[in-house]
Amino acid sequence: MNKVFQLVFYFILTIFSFSSWSKNSITWYETNTPPVFIHEGPCKGQGYIQLILEQIIEGLTDYEHRFETATGARILYNLKQEEKSCYPTLIKTKQREEFIAFSKPVELTPTLRLITRKGFIPDINQNESIDLLALINKKYSILLIKERSYGLFIDDILSQLETGNIQRIVTAGNQTILKMLLKKRTDMALAYPFEVNFFVNDLQMFEQLDLYSIKGLPQYQLGHVGCPKNAWG
Repeated sequence: MNKVFQLVFYFILTIFSFSSWSKNSITWYETNTPPVFIHEGPCKGQGYIQLILEQIIEGLTDYEHRFETATGARILYNLKQEEKSCYPTLIKTKQREEFIAFSKPVELTPTLRLITRKGFIPDINQNESIDLLALINKKYSILLIKERSYGLFIDDILSQLETGNIQRIVTAGNQTILKMLLKKRTDMALAYPFEVNFFVNDLQMFEQLDLYSIKGLPQYQLGHVGCPKNAWG
C-alpha cells in the first residue's frame, strides 16, 4: 500500500513539475529611463509604463512573467532574435514591423520637444514648430544621451549635423542634461515633456525653460506592446 501511495505521489509531483516547467513565460524588458521606468527612490515601481504593464499582466494569467532591464538597442536586438520577450510600449515604424509584432495601441504620449533656456530663440514662439536641422546648423550646440535613439526621424536629422554641434554624455536620464542646460553648458537638448515635468522639481526652474515642437513630428505618438514577429509573438 505504501508503494502504491509513493507511486501516486511521484506521479502527481511529476505532473505538477511538468506543468510548472512547461508554463509559457514572457520576459518583459524595461529601460532605466525615469519617469518611464523608475527603479529607485520613493517612486520606485511607479513609472508610467510600469503602471501600464501591471494592467497588461493582469490579463495574461496563463503566463509566468519575468523582468529584465536593458538598453533600447539590446531590447530591439533580442526581439529580432525571436526570444520570448516583449517590450510594453514601442513606437511602430516600417523598419521595426519587419521583425516585431505590434499590439493595438496601449498608450498615447507627446512626442519629443526641443528644450532651450527661456528666450534663447527670441524670434520663435512656443506655438510654432521649429526646423531642427536648420536651427542647429546655425552653430547652436545640442546635448544628448550617449547611445540613445531619438527615433528614426530625429536620428536622421542628427546624422546630417556637424559632429562638433552635438555632445553626447553617459547618463541614465535627462536630469543631468537639463541641469547642464540651465547652467549654460549647452544651448539645447531633446526630451519628452513628461521627462521635463519629472526632473524639473519646482515651478521657478520650469519657468526658465522653453519647449518647442519639432517640424515633421506629430504632436502625439502611439505606443504598442512589441514582441517577436513569430507564432509565439
